[in-house]
Amino acid sequence: MARVMLVVAVVVEAVAGHAVALRGAGDATGGEAVGAEYKPLITPCSNCLGFNQCAETVERQKFFDHYYNRYKDLQQAYEQMYQQCGTGAINKRCLHKVYLSDTPTATLRECIYALGPDAVDSAVVCDTAQQKLPEVKDNVYRYHMYKWIIDQAAQFCQVIPYDCVNRIQTCGDTESIKACFTGCLTSYGVETPVIEMFEDHPSMKNA
Repeated sequence: MARVMLVVAVVVEAVAGHAVALRGAGDATGGEAVGAEYKPLITPCSNCLGFNQCAETVERQKFFDHYYNRYKDLQQAYEQMYQQCGTGAINKRCLHKVYLSDTPTATLRECIYALGPDAVDSAVVCDTAQQKLPEVKDNVYRYHMYKWIIDQAAQFCQVIPYDCVNRIQTCGDTESIKACFTGCLTSYGVETPVIEMFEDHPSMKNA
């Protein structure tokens, strides 16, 4: 803990000075790319000229946590639909409702009860569930990784440039979300000891 506090104290001043220098170079939302490999920001920060970056990071934590749990629930709903579609128990009209819901399994349960079975369109339900499952599983993985990174970033929020926090989703198509994120930290001049504190997800350590 003493080492962490020392590193944080040393880096705060360096990152703050670097951020001031960059503020004049980009637009008010920080949308200008730090490096060619980074895409424009997905969303601007709520008050870029005077925001509390730790509070903003907590908001991003809530965002990733919500969507990680939603996609896990959506995966469970699609797996249920795929398992039961051959029986005709799943009404085709439930597909759209479930896909857009924030509570997919609850919505599926309510829809089945409200609309009843649909044996005629069982093949459509089976095909759709089978086609959507890989996409949903991919999103579960991505948001799990986003959450893993943001949970670590929140511990050092005073020295982590918020622009990097806000760019985490642009790392989703890269080979390593962690490497992409720490690359952003490096481009902002964050000290190596801080960067090295970010750990790989357990599932990646033996990959």
